[in-house]
Parts: sequence; structure tokens; C-alpha cells
Amino acid sequence: MSGQPPGDQPPHARTMCYCAERPAAFWIYNGQLPVCMPCYEAFMRASDIQQRQAERHLNFLQDQMGFITGIPGLGARYPEEQAPIHFQPVVTNNNIRVSNSTVGAINTGQVAHLNVLMTGIEATNPALAEGLTRFANAAVNEPTLSAPDREELLTLIEAVSEAATKPPSPKSKLLMMPWLARIGAIAASVEALLEIWDRVKPLFH
Repeated sequence: MSGQPPGDQPPHARTMCYCAERPAAFWIYNGQLPVCMPCYEAFMRASDIQQRQAERHLNFLQDQMGFITGIPGLGARYPEEQAPIHFQPVVTNNNIRVSNSTVGAINTGQVAHLNVLMTGIEATNPALAEGLTRFANAAVNEPTLSAPDREELLTLIEAVSEAATKPPSPKSKLLMMPWLARIGAIAASVEALLEIWDRVKPLFH
């Protein structure tokens, strides 16, 4: 069920997501279903919920068996899910700012996470951090960008920024190729965004 990147294909040859709105970034169900980044993220969330439900059900059945037989703890249990503990990171610079006109149209938690990622990238690649920050600011506040494109663009920026905080490898570069291409395709619809992106993209190589 895990996703796989579509590989190095020219943008015009890429398969479209099953939602018919965006190019595919992954394939799921053993390569049978192409999905874009937002659809893949939703798929993984749903899969995680189903997995947790199945684990709880198996724990319940095991407890029932122990109750009936009078022998508790007949086998290993799935560990109970613990509530996540969130630590507020120390962010030296709130790089990405949201204008009043777009506050209600974006995920502010996502923007906060991007700010943390930019701080992490800045420690090893200041030029990339500066370029991504400028591009993300433009994407967040661009009034002519449609809501679906803005949402997808922020998700893609978050994905490539997350990858940029890790040591580079051939696998990570292959994984980022369709994401970078899709960012460029969305940016091409807004001249100001494309101008910034043309300067940022080479910093990934």
C-alpha cells in the first residue's frame, strides 16, 4: 500500500492523479492507483486510522480470550497509542508571514511548521533557506493564486523543505524530482512566483 515516486519523466508525460486535478506524485495499491501529494497524504492518514482500529480490535479479542479462559496475557499486545507530547521549538526568526487577506485561506499550523523547517535549513544551507522563505512568502500571500493551488503548493514546499533538512542521497533527490517539477508547474501560472522559483530550484542541486 505504500507510495512510490513516479520517476524521472517530463512534466507533460506524467500520469494524472485519480482526482483528475493534479499530476501524480505517488502510486498506491501496488502501483495500481496514481495519486497527487494531497491525495497521498489523505490516503496515509486514513490507512493509519484503519491500522490503529485493527490493532485495538485484536487487543480486545485477546482480552476476551483471557477473560474466558481465566489466563490473562496469552500473547503480545499492540501497545496503546500515547497522546503526542508537543514541545515548542525555539525559532529565531518567523520567516513566513501571512497577510490579513489570506489568513483564513491557509493552514497557519503548516506555516508555523515551515518556519521551523526554514530555521533548520538555514543552519546548513542559508541560500536555500532564504530562497525558499521568499518563495513561500510569495505563495502564501499571492492574491491571484487559487485556493487549491495554494494548498498544494504549500504542501509541496513543506515536503521539499523537510527533505532538505536531511543529508542528501540519490534516493531523496529522486523523490524530490516530481515535487520540484510540480512546484514549477504551479508557479508558472503566476509570473511573480515563477521568477522567484527559477532562482530557487537550482539551489536543490
